Amino acid sequence: MGPDRCRGVVRLDGVRDFGGIGIIRPVKMLPIVLLEIFYKVLWLILVAYPLWAKGTLWGSPAEAIALPFLWVPLPIVAVPWGYVFVTLPLQTKEVEHVH
Repeated sequence: MGPDRCRGVVRLDGVRDFGGIGIIRPVKMLPIVLLEIFYKVLWLILVAYPLWAKGTLWGSPAEAIALPFLWVPLPIVAVPWGYVFVTLPLQTKEVEHVH
């Protein structure tokens, strides 16, 4: 097994582990799911779309990444957005100033 294959196996193991944690504690995994949505949509917009618009996506090395990333609507639909907007925004805490 070459180094590239090993990296792929390690990545898949990480995805599997996060998936298992997500089943046990789905609310705790929301920030990771949001990060996943963000980077996949960003990659599709900045990399895949320009290649697709030129007709060069299919058959390029980017195709192998684009195909799994096209499933990003599933987590977008599955995220409880009402809960996210109520509980996960950056909250400012009052800092006590010690003088």
